[in-house]
Formats: sequence, C-alpha cells, structure tokens
Amino acid sequence: MKSIRFIALLVLLSIPVTLFAQEKCMDKDIVGPIVKVGVIELGLKFKSRVDTGAKTSSINAYNIKVEGGKSHGKNMKNDLGKSISFTTQNNLGQEQSYTGEIIKVSKIKNAQGVERRYAIRLKIKLGKKIKSIQINLRNRKNLEYKLLLGRNWLENDYLVDVTK
Repeated sequence: MKSIRFIALLVLLSIPVTLFAQEKCMDKDIVGPIVKVGVIELGLKFKSRVDTGAKTSSINAYNIKVEGGKSHGKNMKNDLGKSISFTTQNNLGQEQSYTGEIIKVSKIKNAQGVERRYAIRLKIKLGKKIKSIQINLRNRKNLEYKLLLGRNWLENDYLVDVTK
C-alpha cells in the first residue's frame, strides 16, 4: 500500500507545473509581479510592481501642495478632506499634474523608519477591469517602478504568479 502511494506521489510530482498555470483561479485573474496598468484620472500608463508585502498602493508624487498649506507629522490628519495637488511621472518620462481629495493619512513603516503619507483615490485599469483604490503619494522618482500595487489592489480580484 505504501508503495502505491509513493508511486502516485512521484507521478503527481512529475507533472509540469505549467500544466497548472491558468489565466484565472477561483474567479480571480492571475497577474505577474510586473503589470502595465492605466491610471484613469491621469491618462497615463505605468509599468507597475505588484508588492504583496505592501498593504496599500503607492504612486510617484512630487510638488505636493495641500490647499491651505501642508501640516506635518501627527497634524497631517487635520488635512483630511482638503484638496491636494501633485505632479507624477511614469517610467516613460511622461508627466501629469492632478488634484484630488485627501482621504487618509497613512503611517508607513519602512527601512528608513516611520513616515506619514497622504492618500487619495484613483482608478486603476488592467485590461477591461477598472478598480478604484486608495493610493499613497510618495516621491518614487529615483525608483524603477513609479507605481507600486499593494494588497488593496489585489484584494478579491487578482492572484500573483511570480513566474509570469
């Protein structure tokens, strides 16, 4: 009996993994670690990094200006609901300015310590699917990927296959 189980296990292990690769799984689209998406409000396309370790998505933003002046540190929460304008640039060097509403101030822990970031809502388009998500504003000008898609973008719609 043990030998039959062992042989069955060997047969299963010998099936190429690509046999299981699909475009959908449990009604979720499968994406790779890098995806090209459009940001509807900006009219720009971004080569984006999918980061399952990041809770919230983040976009390249600089020249950030808050209506009535920016607050700092813990006082940034006083800016909720105010208009915020910024400039962004995709990986092709195309720039666009945008004004939106501050919907959240996030406290982010990273290798440099703790920082607070403003967040707005933007619509991300992949194929025919459009998803409105919260996105943190951060200067990513010196980073390879100007848009980082976190778990809030993946949630309920996408699974990541790192071999894609």
